[in-house]
Amino acid sequence: MIHRILRLVFVFTLFVLGTQYSVAQRKNKKSKNKHTTEVVTTPQDTIATYQGDFKEDFLRAFFKESGKIVFNGAEFKFVLSLLLTDTGEVNEVIVLGVDNSNVKERMKTIAMSVGTWNPEVKEGKHVKSQVTIPFVIKQSDFIMTPADLNKLLEKNKE
Repeated sequence: MIHRILRLVFVFTLFVLGTQYSVAQRKNKKSKNKHTTEVVTTPQDTIATYQGDFKEDFLRAFFKESGKIVFNGAEFKFVLSLLLTDTGEVNEVIVLGVDNSNVKERMKTIAMSVGTWNPEVKEGKHVKSQVTIPFVIKQSDFIMTPADLNKLLEKNKE
């Protein structure tokens, strides 16, 4: 009789342990199926960019308005420094390498009105930025020497 009771207790213990193991496995499978991985990507930091070719658009507008430049030298060099707002609008233009104040003002006006800029992005937010663009014009189509100007003026007098 004691053997029977011990056998029943032993079988009952195995049954209970087996049931617990099987329930634990089912819960584990369900949790694996429900487990989702959430991937969070941070926006990449970017510099301010122009939609198109700023140099080409600027020079096209400048020479359309101004015509040829009277310049004594082989090449005409200047730098535009644009201060952009957090919306990509040109807030201020600094012109370096140009002495004539009228030409500087024309360059500033044209640079502020030409095209659209995408603002700089830092840590997922649009921020103010500064863009510096150097120009070197070597083409004689756009540059006129003082001697060429005098010849043109003499022709127009006749």
